[in-house]
Amino acid sequence: MKKIQHLFSFFKDQVVADKNVSHDTVLSAFVEFVLRQEEILLPLNPETFAKFERDVSALSKKEKALLHTRADELHDARTRRIAGQFYTPVEFVELAHELMDVRLGADWRENYIVWDAAAGSLNLTRGYPFKELYSSTLQQEEVDRNPVGDPATESFFQFDFLSGDLSKLPKGLRHALEMDKPILFFMNPPYSTGAKERIEFGTKTKFLTHVQVQSRRMGLSTTAKDLYAQFMLRIMLLVRHYKLTRVVYAVFSPLTFLSSDNLKTFRKRWCDIFCFDRGILFDAGHFSGTALNWAIQFSIWKQGEKSQTSGFKYFIVEKDKSGGIVKTGTKYVHNLDMPHPQFKRLTPDWLASPVTLPTRFLPGVTTSFEVVNSVKEGFDGTNRVSADHLGKLCYDPPMTVFGAGNAYGRPGYIINTTTVGNLEITPRNFERVMALLATARSLDKSFVDQKDYMYTPNESLPEWQRYVSDAVVFGLVSNGSSHISRYDVEWYGQRYQLPNEFFWMTSSAIRDYAERYHDKKALYSLEISPNERFAAKWLCLSGPRALSPEATAVLDFVTDLTHDTFQERAEFDKARPEIQICNWDAGWWQLKELWKIVAKEKFKELVRLRNELSASLRSRIRLLGWLRPRDS
Repeated sequence: MKKIQHLFSFFKDQVVADKNVSHDTVLSAFVEFVLRQEEILLPLNPETFAKFERDVSALSKKEKALLHTRADELHDARTRRIAGQFYTPVEFVELAHELMDVRLGADWRENYIVWDAAAGSLNLTRGYPFKELYSSTLQQEEVDRNPVGDPATESFFQFDFLSGDLSKLPKGLRHALEMDKPILFFMNPPYSTGAKERIEFGTKTKFLTHVQVQSRRMGLSTTAKDLYAQFMLRIMLLVRHYKLTRVVYAVFSPLTFLSSDNLKTFRKRWCDIFCFDRGILFDAGHFSGTALNWAIQFSIWKQGEKSQTSGFKYFIVEKDKSGGIVKTGTKYVHNLDMPHPQFKRLTPDWLASPVTLPTRFLPGVTTSFEVVNSVKEGFDGTNRVSADHLGKLCYDPPMTVFGAGNAYGRPGYIINTTTVGNLEITPRNFERVMALLATARSLDKSFVDQKDYMYTPNESLPEWQRYVSDAVVFGLVSNGSSHISRYDVEWYGQRYQLPNEFFWMTSSAIRDYAERYHDKKALYSLEISPNERFAAKWLCLSGPRALSPEATAVLDFVTDLTHDTFQERAEFDKARPEIQICNWDAGWWQLKELWKIVAKEKFKELVRLRNELSASLRSRIRLLGWLRPRDS
C-alpha cells in the first residue's frame, strides 16, 4: 500500500495544477484513472503527468486490486479525524466476519437482510457474497467512487441515516423493514463527539440531527454527544417504528456507551431491546489516522431478550510480529450501574479534608512561579485555607484510568503546594492523596483499561502501609507534583511566605549545606521559615519502617543529588531568579530545572529509579482494589 500512497501523494502535490481542488475530488480522479483509465477533468501539469502515467502503467494487478479495496486509507487524515471517521482495516473486517460466522451461523449472509448505514468505501462488505445487501453513506461522492460488486444483490445509495426520510430508502429495504424480515445492521459509524458534523474549510460546523431531536424528547439528551450512539438510537427508533423483532446489530465503536455513567439511562433502554452476544477489544492505533491507547470494540447484539447492563465479556486481540491477529486475554467491561459489595466507587469524599477553623489566607502561585493577581482588594474567600494547609490536589472527579484532570495545561493528578487546585491537602488526608497520586501516575494506561473506574482501595490489607510509604516517596519526584516554595510574596501591600511542606530533608541538614557553601539566600529562607516540613516529619516517623527497596533507592538518590548540586544553586539563581532555587525547601518543580542543567546524567538516573518505583507500585494496584480484575 505504501507504493499506492506515494503515487497518490505525487499526483496530488505535483500533477494536479489547481491546489484549491478538494482532497476528495483529487482522490476520485486518481482512483478513476488508475482503475478505469477515466479521463482526468482537472488542470494538470503536463511534465509531471507523463511520469505519473508511466508509474500507473507499471502497477501490477495486485497493486491495483489493493487500491480498489483500500482506497479509503488515502482520505485526508485531518478531515477524517474531524468527522470521526476511522476506516476499518481489512484484517479486522475479516475477524468480524469470522466472529459472525461462529455466532450467527456461516449462512448469515443468506439469512439476513444486511444494511451497512455508514458504508464509506464498502470495506466492511466488499468481496463477500450477500443475498441482499444495502449500503448507504452520507456522501454522494463515495457512492460515485465505489461501484458495487454485484448489482443484482447489492445496492449502494446516498442516505443520511440520522436525519433521512425513510420513504427515500430503496423499495426492497423498505419492504424488509415493513415485513419484519431478519435485518442485520453491520457498520463502523463515525466516532466524533458533538452534534452531527459538517466539514467546511477544515472546521466543524454543528447542527442538530433528527435523532438528536428525538433523543431529547425521550430524555436521552446525553446520547446525542456521540455520533455512534446516535446511530444506535436511530436503530432503536426503527425497531419501535416498524415493530421489528429480528434485528441484529454488529458494530465497531468506542466503549463509552458501555462504561460511561452519563449513558446509564440509554444503556438500560438499549439492553431492554438487545442482548450482548460476543465482543472483541483492540487498540484504536490499528485503525488508519487514529492515536494509540484508546479502545475500539466490535460486538454483536441480538434482539429478543434483555441483557445485563454491566460485566460485558470481551476478548482482547492484538497484532503479533507477523501482522496476524491473536487473542491475548479477556476483559470484562464494567460500569457503575449495579453496586458491588467489594468494589465501591472512588469519590472525592474518600479524599476530602474539610476546611477547619481557624483559617488563613494565602495568595495563589502557579507552577510557572507566577503569583495569581486576580483578587481586586487583596482578599478572596476561595483562597482561605485550613491552618494546617499543605497544598492542593487537582483531579477530575470521575476518577477513571484515563480521567486524570488538568492543571496549568499539564495532564494528570497533580499536587501543588499553593492554593490553586480542587481539593485541600492537610495532615488528615495526606496519605490518601499521596496514594492516589502514585496510583494515577503509575497506572498502565493501555487501551484495555482506558474506561475503567477507580475504586476505594482496601486499607485493611497488610500491604497498604508500605504502598502509602512508597507513594509518598514517589510523590516527591513525580511529574504530577508541582511542589514549590515562595518567600516574601507581595500581595496588595502584604507579604506572605509559602513553604513547601512536601520537602523531605531536615532543616538542619540543609543549614549545614548552606553554611558550608555560604548560601545567604538559603540561610535567609531558613530564618524566616525554620520549621520542619511535614513530609520530612512524616518520613522520619512513619516511612523508613515500610519502604520498599525501590522507594529507598529513590529517596537515597534524590537526597544525595540535592547535596551534590547544592553548591550550584547560587550560580543557577543568577540565570533563573524566578525559580528561587536557593530556597532551603525548594520543591521538585524547582529542583528538576536545576538538575536538568547541572546534573543531566544523574537526573536521568533519578528518572530511571523513579520508573522502577512506579513499576513496583503498578504491580500492587489491583491487589489493593484500586481497579477491578480484568478477567472477572
